[in-house]
Amino acid sequence: MDLSIRAWGGSPDIDSPRARMIRRDWTERYNGLKVEAIAEMLNTRDEVVGKLSEIECPVLLIQGKKDLSWGLEEAEIEIKKLKKGELKVVQGEGHMLIFLKEALEVNVWIEEFVKKFGY
Repeated sequence: MDLSIRAWGGSPDIDSPRARMIRRDWTERYNGLKVEAIAEMLNTRDEVVGKLSEIECPVLLIQGKKDLSWGLEEAEIEIKKLKKGELKVVQGEGHMLIFLKEALEVNVWIEEFVKKFGY
């Protein structure tokens, strides 16, 4: 769990409020499941980066700058492969952006992005 918390950009202090929240959410979500099976699924899923150029719709990629599980460098490679891609980087955050307490900046990015395409 500590490794996962670090990879998601959380504090390496496993007693920090963010670490406790991640642990609680994962325990609720995966209670009774073998985490090894989940990791295996993630490691054997289809390779999607090679298929990005096939995506026709606009894509807003929101990336945490501190994401250790899928780094900013990877996001920059991905965005170049998309026909209509835009990359926004959340400073100071890791992989689990769902834990943002103040998502106002991200909400503005999403709103501006969808308005560009008439939504």
